[in-house]
Amino acid sequence: MKNLFYIAAILSAMFLAACSNTDQDPISVNSSQFEKSNILEISYPFNIHQTFPELNTSKVTWQEDKGGLLITVNGITTTRSNRYLFATLEYAGNNGVVMAYLGNSKSGRYHVSGVNAIDVNKINVFYYDATSIGTVSVPPYSESDLFKNLGVEGWSDGGTAVKIKSFPFPSGMEHLFAQLIGSEGNQLIFLGKPRYEDFDFPKSEKFNLKDIKLFTYVK
Repeated sequence: MKNLFYIAAILSAMFLAACSNTDQDPISVNSSQFEKSNILEISYPFNIHQTFPELNTSKVTWQEDKGGLLITVNGITTTRSNRYLFATLEYAGNNGVVMAYLGNSKSGRYHVSGVNAIDVNKINVFYYDATSIGTVSVPPYSESDLFKNLGVEGWSDGGTAVKIKSFPFPSGMEHLFAQLIGSEGNQLIFLGKPRYEDFDFPKSEKFNLKDIKLFTYVK
């Protein structure tokens, strides 16, 4: 009879433990579980979920240049902020948005081919912050490479994570970036190459997310 009592007690404890595991806290921002479940395991130039802070827009000006657009970024340091810059270019008249890889320039001047200054209504510039997540290898992009905007069917903000469903990935897509638009500013995040159009990624709970734009790098 004692043996039956002990067996029943053990089974009861196992049942309670199993129930408690179904109510764990949401995945933390630093969890690698996002990478393992959602991202194809290939070599990337940046760490998955590497974030790129936004430069103050008052430091960014642009003008027409031969064969394209010349972007000037003032007040950045040569040791950190001017490395691996990206820019989102919003066209006037709700004619869409693209992202450009600006590269690295000690002068703070960046040429983007094939874009007319008169067509651009707004530019947001994002930089690689060496103090954030990990290190970086040499990106496979060329200066003035353009990343096409990918439509978003829907998204939801869960505080520490964002769930999103995009339009179908274009053929040959290598990398995906997201511009997170918040009430107090923007940031860019590298998403690698998600397995499916329906995926999630971590974000700071303090970031008040208002909208998301996706950009694809296609070889």
